[in-house]
Amino acid sequence: MAKASGKNTGARNTKSRGSSRTGTSSRRTSSSKSGRSRRMTEQDYARERREARHRRRVRSTALCWLLLVVMIVMAVIGIIFAGHKISDLVAKKNAEKAEAQRIEQQKAAEEQAALEEAEASAKEEAEEEEAPEEYTEEDLLSDMIEACIDEMSFEDKAAGLFLTTPEVLTGVGQAIQAGDSTAEALGLIPVGGMVYHSSNIENENQFATMLTDTIDKSKYPLFLVFNDTSDLINAGAITEYGVNMDFGGHAETAGEKIEAKALPEGTGDGLSIAVIDGSAQDCADSMISAWKSGCDMFYVIKDMDSAFKGFLKAVESDEELKAKVRDSLEKIYRIKYSNRVGE
Repeated sequence: MAKASGKNTGARNTKSRGSSRTGTSSRRTSSSKSGRSRRMTEQDYARERREARHRRRVRSTALCWLLLVVMIVMAVIGIIFAGHKISDLVAKKNAEKAEAQRIEQQKAAEEQAALEEAEASAKEEAEEEEAPEEYTEEDLLSDMIEACIDEMSFEDKAAGLFLTTPEVLTGVGQAIQAGDSTAEALGLIPVGGMVYHSSNIENENQFATMLTDTIDKSKYPLFLVFNDTSDLINAGAITEYGVNMDFGGHAETAGEKIEAKALPEGTGDGLSIAVIDGSAQDCADSMISAWKSGCDMFYVIKDMDSAFKGFLKAVESDEELKAKVRDSLEKIYRIKYSNRVGE
């Protein structure tokens, strides 16, 4: 029994050791497997981490490249936009510069044109000065007449349309000389002419002196008429005494019209002269009527003062008649001065 118990005990111990070895072996195997599993898990984890890091790097790299591309694209767009802006600005500046140049050129062209025009005008003026227009005797005559008439008062202009005798002008009974009374009368009414007759002549020298003195005492040129006959002077040389107008022996009757001519022959045109009686009530009306009918002057045979005042009253308020006074006077002075132009 004891042996059997010992055998059993030995068998159990052997079995127990076997079991123990088996268990140890199993534990070892399990532990080994577990270790390997852990090692594999760590490797996988490490690999996954590496792969994750790789993916992150790839993603980061892709993002960087994408960002770089975006930045490049934006930079290109910015450059293009800036290029357009710069191009527009440059074009604008060039256009402004071109416009400024155009304006400057236009201004320079206008200044040049103005300068050329001024030079041409100056050249023309210089040429005109170098070669002045011919100043004719007719121009001289017109200037002389205008200068004389412009200095006259209206009363003197009107008086220039009258002729009368020395007796009617001065109020003396017979005039054989031109003295103070003649000077005074001509100062009051500076008539345009004097008419003489045989009663005014004593001899040739006396007649010539009287006419010369009369001219000297008058402010303006005179017509001197001898409308008569006399054995005391040389009728064929009447102009040598100073006579410069001829009535042709026409009768001196109020209302008549005398066609007078200047002496010497060919000196200007003739004049139509109305014979006036200054004492007549319709004296002024007669003068205006004759004047409008074509008469140039009035020969007053009576009352010079009344005739002159009546004429002034009739024309001084009528601008048209006042203008006619100058027209008539210009015609009279054209005859009076015609023989002076060549002097």
